Amino acid sequence: MKGYRTLLIAMRILDEAEVKEYIEEFKKADDDFEKREQRLKEIADNMERNLVLLGATVVEDRLQDEVPEMIQALHQGDIKVWMLTGDKMETAESIGLSCRLLTADMDIMRCSTLKDLENNFSQKQATMNE
Repeated sequence: MKGYRTLLIAMRILDEAEVKEYIEEFKKADDDFEKREQRLKEIADNMERNLVLLGATVVEDRLQDEVPEMIQALHQGDIKVWMLTGDKMETAESIGLSCRLLTADMDIMRCSTLKDLENNFSQKQATMNE
């Protein structure tokens, strides 16, 4: 409610067999382009069980001062700014809009897989060549 993001720190000791199984499952899920996100979530959910809570902390969930103004100045100077994030697409877009990295008049490409990226750039290139 006050704009803080709670971070919990926890641990679990894994034996060598569990680590090998996790790596193998992760590789298989990462190669599954159709169900990748779902499978990776399931693997993470399974891995994040029976944890021992070590502590908690919070960080203020806001931009640093003058970030929007700095990004706007970079744009005005014709400097290209890219945003790469591990956040959910909606969260990344919301942050991008609030810091003025993204604007309503931009053509935004949403890519969460390599296939999305290839398709978006192929379509963009075809449009540019018309």
